[in-house]
Amino acid sequence: MWQASRRVGELLGASRDAVALREAVDIDCARGAAGPHVMMVRHILAGFSPLSTRPMLLGLYLPRIPSIGPIPGYDQLASIEGGTQFLDSAARLASGLLSIVEHLRARLPGYPNLPVPDLCPGSPAVVNDGFFAFERLPWPAAARAQRAGQPGELRTGLVLDVDLAALEERVGEVLEALEGDEGWLKFIRVSSQLGDKELRQLKGICVEFSRRTTEAVVDERAGELLMQRVQYARAVLEEVRSAASGLAGEYLAAFTRVDHLISLVAAVISERVAYHAPVGLPPEAEVSWHRVEGVLETRALVPADPLPFLHPGRLVVYRAEPPAGGAWFLRGTSHTINFELGSQSTLTGEGLEDSAGVFDDLV
Repeated sequence: MWQASRRVGELLGASRDAVALREAVDIDCARGAAGPHVMMVRHILAGFSPLSTRPMLLGLYLPRIPSIGPIPGYDQLASIEGGTQFLDSAARLASGLLSIVEHLRARLPGYPNLPVPDLCPGSPAVVNDGFFAFERLPWPAAARAQRAGQPGELRTGLVLDVDLAALEERVGEVLEALEGDEGWLKFIRVSSQLGDKELRQLKGICVEFSRRTTEAVVDERAGELLMQRVQYARAVLEEVRSAASGLAGEYLAAFTRVDHLISLVAAVISERVAYHAPVGLPPEAEVSWHRVEGVLETRALVPADPLPFLHPGRLVVYRAEPPAGGAWFLRGTSHTINFELGSQSTLTGEGLEDSAGVFDDLV
């Protein structure tokens, strides 16, 4: 699956739009003097760091960025030399990634109207196109609407200068790998077992969530601050999901798993488009791991000097035997300085199962 996802990302990464994105995002591999629009994009990412976790979706989110104090926003970027061209380029990349993601999601039974509260209008994954859903891939309502009636089409939203036939073949390989994954198979199996009783329960959960996340209710309960509104919606989402029982509860759990799996696939594609190479852990890294609810959680203590500037969302490669060996997605970083022992970085991440050797040649 990860090899197939890598191949999709590297095909998209050969496009002119991807070159423009890498120039702005991949600071450690930048060459020569950066243009004014590139410097401004970097300033925006420094001020709104969560945007860096989903670089291929910058075109979806940059138009939502206001100017706050010394941090520039969309209007300034659009008016600076090269800014409009970058925004157009980023928009095409975002459209391309969303087209691929919805093409994969369209194979899930019930799509585009899956009976889960995560897809309701008040969900953090839907509101503002999932702008604050940093921990997952968004579910933009417009992207799902665009796919309606075109279950077999990948071309919708793809306006990049790539070989479309080759892209369709590689995305087909990703889909084939997904359809053989245990998490995907379980979602298919549980979906087929839902009866009227379970569907009524799921519909009731969605109705309850929607009732508690209308604009008026969120205004009253959370106020105007965006982060408070998102936190409120997340809390309600967790609460209503926990009310599901029996097969309906299994369905929601299976959806969460398969949704996360597709998000990881998209993250691999995005990484290979936005960066020249993943980050390799040095041999002296002290690595540990454990499993939490089926997720491989990893941790590394690394001397800070060999590492470039890192932020959550980057792909890290650790050359070792599984389960810790392979690729991780970075979820958190911290840095300490000891005047006797020197500086040290602590990296925490999520390991990609069966990824050993897939990215080793890049680091």
